[in-house]
Amino acid sequence: MSQHPSHPSTPDSPEAQQRPPFFMTEEEFNAIIKALMARKVTLPCQRCGHTKFELQPSYTTIPLVPNPNMASSYGVFIPTAIVACGNCGNLSFHSLSQLGLFKGGEQPPEVEIR
Repeated sequence: MSQHPSHPSTPDSPEAQQRPPFFMTEEEFNAIIKALMARKVTLPCQRCGHTKFELQPSYTTIPLVPNPNMASSYGVFIPTAIVACGNCGNLSFHSLSQLGLFKGGEQPPEVEIR
């Protein structure tokens, strides 16, 4: 897994001072790579078979909803890291909770699955 080209090498570098505020820190970036490597997340891209990937420098969330009509108003989310294939751009999402990198609230949300 390679470092995203726009991710700065040091927090005090000129690039780091100009990066958007929503970019993760270098420590967060490295912790995600370390967690993925510890779990042997090394298989080729499921779409094209390419073996180079890039961790994206920002997080995203995936909403959990009881039905699709509540997608914009429900407040339960899975915080995720995004990894992109360096060839075709296929995206894979990795739960920060499952990687042990997000503790969230004290109790998991109760979500009814129908």
